[in-house]
Amino acid sequence: MKYYVQKQDNSQYLADVSLEQKEGFTEVYPNNDQVVKLMNFTDKCFLTNDNLLVVPDQVPMSEQEQDRQKMLNQINDLQSENNTLKSQLDNSDKDAKDKQKQIDDLNNRIGQLMLAIAKQPQGGNK
Repeated sequence: MKYYVQKQDNSQYLADVSLEQKEGFTEVYPNNDQVVKLMNFTDKCFLTNDNLLVVPDQVPMSEQEQDRQKMLNQINDLQSENNTLKSQLDNSDKDAKDKQKQIDDLNNRIGQLMLAIAKQPQGGNK
């Protein structure tokens, strides 16, 4: 099927896609795999100098998705550290109060990150 795309100003990346011919748009013929990315991630697609459509193999995460992933990674890291500290605490009475404070601090940070994630809207940006 025929699609029409418009480049961003001063960029090879696309700004818009249409099923109808419009002034300033270039005709392209995406395959079935490219159509989904072209329609949903237009600004991640571009045209070569020969006006061939290029879509990313993996669509990059939006800034919101990247922030969410960073927080999830932090939660995993903190939970791992938390579990390590709990294990060390079980094996030794020495420094018990300090380790319990670290565990409490980590649990507090985990709670803050989980709350921050819960407040974020779900889904990605175009």
